Amino acid sequence: YGKLNVREVTKVDLIGTWEEIVRTSGLEGATGETVTAVRSLESGGGAGPGFVVTTSSRELRTRRLVLAIGRRGVPRKLGVPGEDLPTVAYSLREPESFQGDRIVVVGGGDSAVEAALALAEQPGNQVRMSYRGEAFRRIKPKNHQRVEEAVSAGGLDILWSTNLVRIEADSITYRNGGPPETLPNDYTFIFA
Repeated sequence: YGKLNVREVTKVDLIGTWEEIVRTSGLEGATGETVTAVRSLESGGGAGPGFVVTTSSRELRTRRLVLAIGRRGVPRKLGVPGEDLPTVAYSLREPESFQGDRIVVVGGGDSAVEAALALAEQPGNQVRMSYRGEAFRRIKPKNHQRVEEAVSAGGLDILWSTNLVRIEADSITYRNGGPPETLPNDYTFIFA
């Protein structure tokens, strides 16, 4: 079978690629709707004429259906006060729109690391990662290398063994085994 030519792609780049495919192909998408039911229009034992898809706002008929729910369909919440503020997000689409900001990224997987790195590359940002572990255990080797380089260059700070306990409009409060500590903060991204 030979060697596979596998290229690592960041989630930010992947989203850009999919947006370009949608734009150039004419593919119609629907956001802000939740699929609540799928019913086959199959007649008898053969392949039927398709499906009826019921969403939170409408009903659609389609010949083909692809279920691609991903892992981020319903983001995992931290359960801390302030998590519903408009300065808190569970995904990052346009890192370039954040410049000169104090930002905390919560999480320790590839999504959190890639978001923190993309934000740290923007001019004037002060980016910190809050991670409950003592070291990253599940990230790609290339992301590990990029994190080490960003920390060494001073573009990223890691708050190891921490848990957020409160988010406010201009600060976050976390614990690190001792008394709570508060840091000034403009935006919080949660990738738990």
